[in-house]
Amino acid sequence: MPSISAPNTPHRRKSQRHTSKLVTSCNDVSDEMDEELDPLRVARWRALGDKRKAIARFLNKHRKEGLHGYIDELRHFAVSPGGLIDDDFRAEIWPILAANLVVEDEDEAELYASTMSLSTSESDFESAVSELPTEDDDRNTPVSSQVETDLASLQEHREWRQVELDVNRTLARFPPDISEDHRVTLQDDLTPLIVEILAANPRFNYYQGFHDVLLTLLLVLGKEKALEVGKKLSTGGSFRNYLLKSLESSVLKELQLMYVILERCDAEIEQVMRGVNLGSLFALSWPLTWFSHSLQNYHQIVRCFDLFLASHPIAPIYLSAAVVLYRRSSVLSVEREMPFLHGCLNHMPHELPIDELIGDANYLMKFMPPLTLKGRYLENYLKLVDAADSKRPRGTKLPSRAMKRIVVSVLLIGIVAAKSQMDKVTKIAMEVLEQSRYPGTIRQCRCNEEEVCGKEAIGQALSCTPGCYYAFDKVASNPRALHGCIQQKTGVLQDFLQCVIKESGSCTNNAAQPQVSHYDFRRVLQNGVARLQASRADILSSSTLKSIRNFANAVMDFGLCVESCAAQENAAGTCFDRKGCNPVFEEKKARKGLKRCMKRINWKVHVGQLCDCAMAAGVSELNRFCPILRLMSTH
Repeated sequence: MPSISAPNTPHRRKSQRHTSKLVTSCNDVSDEMDEELDPLRVARWRALGDKRKAIARFLNKHRKEGLHGYIDELRHFAVSPGGLIDDDFRAEIWPILAANLVVEDEDEAELYASTMSLSTSESDFESAVSELPTEDDDRNTPVSSQVETDLASLQEHREWRQVELDVNRTLARFPPDISEDHRVTLQDDLTPLIVEILAANPRFNYYQGFHDVLLTLLLVLGKEKALEVGKKLSTGGSFRNYLLKSLESSVLKELQLMYVILERCDAEIEQVMRGVNLGSLFALSWPLTWFSHSLQNYHQIVRCFDLFLASHPIAPIYLSAAVVLYRRSSVLSVEREMPFLHGCLNHMPHELPIDELIGDANYLMKFMPPLTLKGRYLENYLKLVDAADSKRPRGTKLPSRAMKRIVVSVLLIGIVAAKSQMDKVTKIAMEVLEQSRYPGTIRQCRCNEEEVCGKEAIGQALSCTPGCYYAFDKVASNPRALHGCIQQKTGVLQDFLQCVIKESGSCTNNAAQPQVSHYDFRRVLQNGVARLQASRADILSSSTLKSIRNFANAVMDFGLCVESCAAQENAAGTCFDRKGCNPVFEEKKARKGLKRCMKRINWKVHVGQLCDCAMAAGVSELNRFCPILRLMSTH
């Protein structure tokens, strides 16, 4: 049933086509409407027809003197019910709105940064990946006006191939009534259009979804105006942050504010989402693409663009909150596990009352203005979450980042590290070391000695791996293919382990060779196996793992098998025994070293690839998780 909140809009019987566009108005009906239809629908239809005439009169009256002096009036048309109604109007008004974007003032930015610094807890409010390794955010390189824009030069750009691949997958985004010739022309224009915008700043990094934004501009504006507006949005709007910074420090940071809005509007929904460590990855594409990737109706997409071009940069966050509030019944009825809630909210219904939701977003912006939202309301929310965290029973609190819990699903295979359990596993490792400690001291290993012993230990672990593949035979329909997935990543695993050893700071080049604690590393391996077995239930206790319990158990079996094999390999003594030295282990340095090494090997890409490979090998339990991991690897 069509949405009564987003009816087809009335238009002129003869619509003028812009010579620079390849599509005409999104409207597809005449001025007449059956009076016997729902009275509310008829009333809204007539209101949109009246607004259409009002916009036409306004443009005709002020076009000659220049519309830039009437930015407030144009913004009002764009955000009020129905938006700009017609693509012909959008083609004229969007460039003006883009040239006069609402910007975040300095006081607002400073207040936001100051308020965020007040949080001291590892709260569920923080971004689902807020502790994941981030790239350098100091990327204020000015946009260059001297850019080679000929096709040959653009094709040499480092992002050309990836953009081209994404553009070739945009078939579903074109309106159904567009001709094949027009579609091909648009696709041919879209790739160089995107790359020309990226080439304007050498620090711009393309992300999947930016092509959805530019396709919408191209459909409405035509090539020249789309380039003009795209450049404005990438230099003066929120898309600048998305192109310059990591997802964690840009869009996911903005989406944290969605929880502040939800808590003030519907505390029950907020508590349910925070309670399962949902995070905000389900809404990642909403602000990142201005909803153009998630919405399936062209009219809904351009209506969102009307709003965002005329509003504060975080307007997409308000609309995201409005969408979640609209789906309240679904949120409260779905099973309260993170994967199920993520899947529910990540799938956007085909029929959404988009005008009502935009009205709700506008109300939320007035009710909680950006300056207040980023200041007092955010500060109050952080205190609320900190207080809730402090009341959790000691010993039962699990690390809270939702994305870290997703990564635990594919842990122990090299870079598939269990971020959600890293602190717990590190703590267990330190306890095992203490249990294996000799009385007295021993000299600290020189760095060249540690390097030799490290390589030997890595070689032993890798040689043990093939004999442990059987652990996965019951969870994959094609175990042999899954074994191949693991083998493909052994090189990455080797690089990762070598990095961890190097970054641990556990050796010395001091000629005096200080005395350090003395450990029996044969007992370390033996006690490690026993301790992992005993802690198995605790490590796998995350509610997130319920839906992939079989795979998680297989991963644990694999890890225990490798460790048992290594213990047998060293039954007669370890390399450190032969060298007569020990490395130094500090828990804090170990954590930092792990994080640095995960960033260095670009772990997000390998996690996504391994998950996809395992899913293709028949590990059906990963179907819900791989798309999320794939999102992580695209930026």
